[in-house]
Amino acid sequence: PLLGAGLLMSVFRTTQQSTSRVFGEDGSFVKFAAAGAIGGLAQAPLAVPVEHLKVRLQVCQAQWCSCGIVPLARHIVSVAGVGALWRGWAPTVMRDVIGFGLFFGCTDYVLARTSPTGRRGDASFV
Repeated sequence: PLLGAGLLMSVFRTTQQSTSRVFGEDGSFVKFAAAGAIGGLAQAPLAVPVEHLKVRLQVCQAQWCSCGIVPLARHIVSVAGVGALWRGWAPTVMRDVIGFGLFFGCTDYVLARTSPTGRRGDASFV
């Protein structure tokens, strides 16, 4: 779980920070939210199979499901093909784009507004 979450957040933060720089850091909520949404979209190709396997493991009753995520992934690929790992693409992407956009839009906006220089990286709560 830690490796997967680290990879997803690395892709997200790299994309979000790069997009933020392209949009300019003038403290606009819309720009911060758009950068978060684009970051959420960028990490979706990795997140969808992880989420799909996690949900399937939670609801699976079969014997081979108790062995873990790798046997489950092998079973899905052998029965339905590699593309089946990306079932649930649309709901996951919608969740991540909206969720990341709103969360990081709000967070970065507040950080920019509370910083003495108006830049989100300069905020201090001490």
